[in-house]
Amino acid sequence: MAKITIGGADLGASLEREVDERISRRALFLEAVELIETAAREAVGKRGRFNLVLTGGRAARALYRHLVDFHIRPDFQEIWRRTDFFLGDERWVPEAHPDSNGGMVRCRLLDPCGIADDRIYLIPTPDSCDSPAEAAAAYEKTLRGYFGAETGGKIDLPQFDLVLLSLGDDGHVASLFPAADALREKESWVTVSSPPAAAAPAVARITLTLPVINRARKVVVMAVGGEKAALTREIVSQPPGISNIYPAAMVNSAGRTIWLLTDN
Repeated sequence: MAKITIGGADLGASLEREVDERISRRALFLEAVELIETAAREAVGKRGRFNLVLTGGRAARALYRHLVDFHIRPDFQEIWRRTDFFLGDERWVPEAHPDSNGGMVRCRLLDPCGIADDRIYLIPTPDSCDSPAEAAAAYEKTLRGYFGAETGGKIDLPQFDLVLLSLGDDGHVASLFPAADALREKESWVTVSSPPAAAAPAVARITLTLPVINRARKVVVMAVGGEKAALTREIVSQPPGISNIYPAAMVNSAGRTIWLLTDN
């Protein structure tokens, strides 16, 4: 089962297709690149811009290598010139720290592709804010400015074109961990989330909230490896109470939710 596409209204009832379980990691990342390119072309064609929320994690690092390779195509470069880049969550560490998601996406994707600073919207770190709460408030202010520019600020929730997520071993996505208070946040666009004691690094996180993630036109969740692929199958089968166990089961985009998984 390499790709599962799910509609926004009913996670279980709108399951569309399941394909080859023997998909390789490379095939998964190429599928993700294709989804990003398709979403970008649609967004640019309809609205003139494409906004993409990036994710951290090992799978994301590999994906970004493929995106850098595709960046050399002239047609892909034209898409990138009309793309604004955001971040779904961040650890409370300086950007130069090896655990920083922002530092990773700069190093692996944004700098190699020559993305201009005015198209990069990363979550503030201790480099510029005094606390995680201040960073969350600052990032929400940035998002409200970006999405409210054409509406006079009158907007309840932003609508990203595509949100990338990586599935965690415990079923978390972004920094929305099982039983975290952040899962219950309904008003804020960005919030502070505390990881479980066993999480590494054991620092506070700043994350987009579930309402913002689920408002996206498209969400792509990557699950790489046998345990995460098995967890994905459990989540999409929607047994009773699954959303009380795994935060990823609460992801249900207003547009499409696409799970990419490989057992390899």
